[in-house]
Amino acid sequence: MPIDFQQTTLTFPRGSLKRRSLYVTLTFEKEIIKASPMLTGFSITLDNKIYNFRDRLQVDTDVLTKDFEDRNGLPVDLPGAAPLAPNQVRFRADVEMVDSNFQGTIAAEWEGFVQGTVLVETV
Repeated sequence: MPIDFQQTTLTFPRGSLKRRSLYVTLTFEKEIIKASPMLTGFSITLDNKIYNFRDRLQVDTDVLTKDFEDRNGLPVDLPGAAPLAPNQVRFRADVEMVDSNFQGTIAAEWEGFVQGTVLVETV
């Protein structure tokens, strides 16, 4: 069972949305049997210095393979994205600011990055 991996960084531009997602397509040399994502680091900067950050910051990673495509080969959760080849995966990172009373508003703009590694088993 050959194993391979790739590391990547997704950069979130400045914005004020509470939840944002980005993805990147990674290509490996051989067809992928199984893929697993790992969060290896992140940095989030809030612009509003008076914002009391006792609230939560959630960072989640996921990896999508051909199994997440419909019968036409189109990505189920990424409308408009190109279909994946058997040797490709999509690494996705979601960042969400959650306020302490769960009302869903974030007063500050934020930006940052999420670093991840995708470990794959290939044929």
